[in-house]
Amino acid sequence: MLLGGVLLAYVEFLRPGLVVPAVVGGVTAMWGLSRLAAHGLNWEATGLLLLGVALLAVESWTWSKNRAAWRRWARWIAVLGTSAMWLGSVNLVERPFRIDPWAATVGVGLFAVVTVPLLDAAFRARNNKTSY
Repeated sequence: MLLGGVLLAYVEFLRPGLVVPAVVGGVTAMWGLSRLAAHGLNWEATGLLLLGVALLAVESWTWSKNRAAWRRWARWIAVLGTSAMWLGSVNLVERPFRIDPWAATVGVGLFAVVTVPLLDAAFRARNNKTSY
């Protein structure tokens, strides 16, 4: 639910003015986070998860700059960000409600595959913005 809420927030980021995806995404993300916190949230793993999200955002920003030298580093940033997200998501909840490593792999993989192109499109749109 947490990742679904974040993806709905991306829709609002890409199409400003649509209020429903942002509101539903924010409520869904908070609901998912509250359920995780009710089961005993591991704050170190949460920091790793947020670090992974930030590294994926940096990776998509380097792709939007369209420079070959930056793209070489972008691959390593993506691998590091995805690894940090996976490690954080596997250890996110305290025992006995551990998240299955395969479920974490699928969730992080889908999130990375969806997040990087969406943020790349958003950064490119911001760079190509014209003023009236």
